[in-house]
Amino acid sequence: MSLVMRLERLAGCVLSALLFAGLNCSAAGQDVQQLSPDLSFHFVCNNGFAEARAESFLIDRGFKVLNLGEIRRQHGMPPFDTKIVALDSSKRLIEITSAPGKDERYAFYVYSEPPTRHSTLLEDDALKFFSQEIGCETRQIARNQNSEQSKHFYESEVKRIEKLFIEAGELRGARRI
Repeated sequence: MSLVMRLERLAGCVLSALLFAGLNCSAAGQDVQQLSPDLSFHFVCNNGFAEARAESFLIDRGFKVLNLGEIRRQHGMPPFDTKIVALDSSKRLIEITSAPGKDERYAFYVYSEPPTRHSTLLEDDALKFFSQEIGCETRQIARNQNSEQSKHFYESEVKRIEKLFIEAGELRGARRI
């Protein structure tokens, strides 16, 4: 499957996350499984949003960061919306996306391997970063739980994201990001 097709599949999952506050995708022949974010919130940045600052925030906390929106822009592939995914050594997954058709409106999601183990420090740092350091208005803050039954689906999502990192590295002519 090409990078463009994988990006499109990820975009579909991101859209599901925006619409349903959780990942909700399935492979052919499998039942739909839903994954709720440990923490989700929307934020509005009237003074603009710098993707680089969000990437630095994540890198400073030990995450590998992949800016899918930037890759799409570099290769002339619309849409050019914000789509950032990040993964750390504990297999926590973060997504930052812009709301389709909404200027300066974004969503933030953090997921941990089921069963949910909230990282209060990370979750509180994210809320503080977007509201105080960047000066965005945070809205619709929600904390959720996933049971052990979601673990297989979560692991498949992590593997899919890891493959995106590899493919993006190959696309950039590098082995590692």
